[in-house]
Amino acid sequence: MILKQHKVSILKAMNKLETAVNVYRLMKNEEISDREVIGNVPESEYVGCKAKLERYDLLHSFVDECFQLKFQLPSESDALFVESMASLLEAPTRLLASPRQFYLADIDYLLNEEEVEIPRQVENYLYASSFASTLNELADHSLPSIPKAIFLQGEKLELSLAYCTNDLVELKGLDKFIEDFVRAEIHKEQKATIIKGVLIEMLKNNEIDRLTLPCLIKRFTEFLERVNANYQLYVSEFSFEKIKEQVESEKFEFTLKLNKVFSGIQNQLLAVPIALVLVSSQMQMTEGLSLKNMSIWFGIIIFGVFMSLLIRNQRSTLKAIQMEIDSQWSNIKNKHQFVAERLNSSYLQLIGRQRTQRWFLMIVSLIVAGSILAGTILLLHNSHSLHLYTEVIYFGVFGAGVYVLICLVWWLINSREM
Repeated sequence: MILKQHKVSILKAMNKLETAVNVYRLMKNEEISDREVIGNVPESEYVGCKAKLERYDLLHSFVDECFQLKFQLPSESDALFVESMASLLEAPTRLLASPRQFYLADIDYLLNEEEVEIPRQVENYLYASSFASTLNELADHSLPSIPKAIFLQGEKLELSLAYCTNDLVELKGLDKFIEDFVRAEIHKEQKATIIKGVLIEMLKNNEIDRLTLPCLIKRFTEFLERVNANYQLYVSEFSFEKIKEQVESEKFEFTLKLNKVFSGIQNQLLAVPIALVLVSSQMQMTEGLSLKNMSIWFGIIIFGVFMSLLIRNQRSTLKAIQMEIDSQWSNIKNKHQFVAERLNSSYLQLIGRQRTQRWFLMIVSLIVAGSILAGTILLLHNSHSLHLYTEVIYFGVFGAGVYVLICLVWWLINSREM
């Protein structure tokens, strides 16, 4: 019986609003003031309009001679007549819940349940009121008359739910957010805790020292991303700090591996200056190419070949480590895509370290090549009268051929590794 009376009351309120709207649309020279409207209606409609207004107790006064009517604007909670959206937002309760039916005089728009095409401004208001109502519902305490929502999640957060027409924008994803994080029963308490935690996080890096609904509307996309990211972590039974700790541990291991790439040839690299000292001290001044000097020079060549093979091996190791890093990072992005960007700095540091090691190996290659060149120069220097013999031509052709061959092989090796 009570429910039936409530439905009748709502229907009566809606009929009252529709009557007021129909009369208002017929008026000329109309003026709205203090929740009343006055204006003239056509003579043919005057009697009918007057009767309908009297029926719903809206008629305030009338002047039959000029067909003038003055009536009150409906102000029911489920049926409201207002001049503009700004007037609609004046009442705190309407910030949290939109009237079931309302009329905006400035754009001549009547919202009802059968409406299909809704003006952008009205649609954005419905977004904002729904968002405000949702946050108010999630709050630990609320003050609807202000309106304000109070959240207690380790610390206290007071969120002002007041907004104005300038704050009304489209909130893409709001319906899905409400459906997934508020209405859904699965993990309901945990989701509420996540939302409160996100609000407190956003307060810490907000432009002002307090958080308001207009701030959240501006940062709505960020709000949704944070909520989704934290929920994904919860579902995966991870926290961001745990993932970060895991990434830092793997970063440390990869850094050690990268450092070993260069440290593995440091001892052999020390042999380069020693070899040059031995070459310079053991080679003797001779007339032409001597067996002893050539033996020492061939020793340098063999040393260079072994060092080149070692460098190639280290390059392969470096390439394998890079592939392992890329694979690990790809795995993190697939498993924890919502927080991958926040961990990107660790990956970039490893890539930077890998490039540094690559440059180190290139420098070592140049040093080895320089040692071979120095040994060759010493050989020529100690072969004092070599330029007097045809051996110079043969030696030059042979040396140039060997050098070109080494360069060609080295280029092929590098091209395969790229």
